[in-house]
Amino acid sequence: MYIDKVQINVSLCKDLGKIFEILRRDYCDAPICYFPPSLLRALTRWIVKSDRIFLVTAEVAGEYAGFFFGHAIGPKSIWKRFAFANAGHLFELLWVWMHIHIFPWLRIHILRKPKRVLNQENLTKLNNLGLPTLNRPFEWSTDDPQIGCIEQSFVVPEYRYVGLPQCLSTCFYQEMS
Repeated sequence: MYIDKVQINVSLCKDLGKIFEILRRDYCDAPICYFPPSLLRALTRWIVKSDRIFLVTAEVAGEYAGFFFGHAIGPKSIWKRFAFANAGHLFELLWVWMHIHIFPWLRIHILRKPKRVLNQENLTKLNNLGLPTLNRPFEWSTDDPQIGCIEQSFVVPEYRYVGLPQCLSTCFYQEMS
């Protein structure tokens, strides 16, 4: 595929080493950013074996340029299924869970003092605007395995603005269907 005379190759990646390196280096969101190397290797094997988990990579002129990582398992089910499939990594999974759920709570409630509102007048003005609010937690969609989810996308900074996200999403959707 060519965009603005730049050759872009986009494909589904099932190479263990390449997936491990991409997730280790470029995936910056929870829970993967907290995975120790052994758990990351288990995730890599799980991705390679699955036909419902997708890591689509892009190369520009033969150099790695970015990825889309997603699945068709259900928005809330992927990490539960991963944990059950890799129960042998129980202590590492518990450590990741603590990083996500316990440590932030400790930082907020114990280590930091509550912040005061510096300008009460601005807060009152904001409250008087009558903006709509939800009386329940926000959800994107129900937990349905028929729903495809893109967990994270990443484009190397020097290859941004050449149309990579469109190419990656097109390949990603083709792999899912």
